[in-house]
Amino acid sequence: MSLIELERRHSKFKKRTTLESETQKAITSLITTLGIMILVLSITFLFTTNDNAQRGYTLQQKQLENEELKSISGTLHTKITQIKATSEVENSPNFQEMQNIEEKTFVTREDNEVQ
Repeated sequence: MSLIELERRHSKFKKRTTLESETQKAITSLITTLGIMILVLSITFLFTTNDNAQRGYTLQQKQLENEELKSISGTLHTKITQIKATSEVENSPNFQEMQNIEEKTFVTREDNEVQ
């Protein structure tokens, strides 16, 4: 065998790797891939949770504002109803007759004097 043939055989064996080294490479690749996946999923979870918390807070504030506006609306509705009722009573003919009464005095000065 010549030296060239020996170098070719030797180079073929160099390129070959053992099963143990292939297994270690595969394990390292799997661990790296799982680590990256866990990191990405954790970041996604945190952003989603934060977004949900912000939306929940905004919803709660809008519900409080809605309740306050309902209360104001109810108060204004009551005032409008009272004003309409008062104006209807004041414009009725019976009310006009009630205003045109004679002035009568039931108690005189003499009744108020102490004897």
